Amino acid sequence: MMSILFSGVTVLILACAAMALTWRASPEMITMTWLVAAIAPFALTRDFVRRFDFAHLATGRVLLLDCTAAIIQLSLLAWLGLPLDQRKPQSG
Repeated sequence: MMSILFSGVTVLILACAAMALTWRASPEMITMTWLVAAIAPFALTRDFVRRFDFAHLATGRVLLLDCTAAIIQLSLLAWLGLPLDQRKPQSG
């Protein structure tokens, strides 16, 4: 329950920060703040599950979670490293 509450408060604070930035910041900064607000609950939930599994000595599940997160992150980094014309799907 506390993890859900913490995620909600984090999203609320980041959303308020994004709205406050609309007066002075660049559009890139505002977009980045909204993206962090959208991703924060997932990152916090992943960390909660990881700590919970460590506390219950489920190291196999922790390893699976870490490997899955690493594969997703590295895949997205590789995709972002491609030139823009190669990102579009090839149509026949």
